[in-house]
Amino acid sequence: MVPDRRQRLASGLVCLICLTMLSGCKIEFEANTIVSPDGSVTRTTRYIGGGAEDGELKTRYELPSGGAWKEGKTTRYDYSAKKDVEVTTDVYEVTKRYAGGEPIPSDFVRKAEASDRTARNQIRMAVQNYGFVKMFNYEERFRDIVTTERFEAAARKLYAGWVEHFAGHLAEESHDSISPAQAREKLKAAFDPLLVMFLSGLRREGKAFGESKTFKDELEPSLQEERIVAEVVGIFPSPSAEQADAWREGITRAFSKANDMLSNWWDDTPLEEELFGVHGFHLFQDYGFEVTLSLPGRVVESNATKREGGVLKWEFDNDDFVLEDYVIHARSRLVYSDRIAVVGGTLFVLLVVLSIATLRRRKRTAAR
Repeated sequence: MVPDRRQRLASGLVCLICLTMLSGCKIEFEANTIVSPDGSVTRTTRYIGGGAEDGELKTRYELPSGGAWKEGKTTRYDYSAKKDVEVTTDVYEVTKRYAGGEPIPSDFVRKAEASDRTARNQIRMAVQNYGFVKMFNYEERFRDIVTTERFEAAARKLYAGWVEHFAGHLAEESHDSISPAQAREKLKAAFDPLLVMFLSGLRREGKAFGESKTFKDELEPSLQEERIVAEVVGIFPSPSAEQADAWREGITRAFSKANDMLSNWWDDTPLEEELFGVHGFHLFQDYGFEVTLSLPGRVVESNATKREGGVLKWEFDNDDFVLEDYVIHARSRLVYSDRIAVVGGTLFVLLVVLSIATLRRRKRTAAR
């Protein structure tokens, strides 16, 4: 597994707090949808967990009714062994069938810990029947609880805590020659513009801001420890040249302590969920999703990540629907050639009969 896209998006905030967390794969969600020519839908949903994930799987999800548990095997990457290993899993599987036009309920529902909100999918299947041709339109939308507004409020709260602790530790390192209030105001004046740049870019471009030139060339370099310490040295210069190195080391210690306080940040579940959704934050992909779809006829449009024969496949992770919905869509066309042949043949016969009748009528008229 490789670092997910959220690592870069969040790095603006993470660089401020120098936070690193590692995690392996956890629960996987799989869904296979088969649409029949009459518009009916057969959908098989599987949740795959194992070991320490069992409790999470059984308590954090609203599993669709009517399913059964079974044991399975899957391959997961072991970071300590640095190789793929086979592990035993607990699998919850359910297959349901829906008549044409019948609503398809959400079958991915993960509950938040700090509220009654849920991340979920929404499925829509529409069929347009034109007699000789049917059009099948499928859409599945995955949505988390995070909004840009909530993310911004949580980020501001986290940033304010970082500034408060940094200011307090600077005052300690200065032996009270700088007051916490003075340090706080000057730190805010120095670093508030960076926070504003990050949040403005996020509002403007969404998660794509994390890959933008502005982020990479301007914001990210400004958030490195060396740059931040240098900035603070400029704000609070050393009393003398002889003390310059010791004062820089003191600022570095204050910066490190301010970042260390954010390890307690993870105990604040509401804050974590407002920032990163119901799955929380992890440096590596944790929750894998695989959705497959089979539609009648010829697929004329889709945003599938893979296609295997007539089966469309989407592979993504929970990061893909934080702040923005992850939308699966596909469209197919089923042409009833036999109907066209029957109608065409019938029209041909009618034309022949009509032509013969017209010719006979003309002959009778001419005979008179």
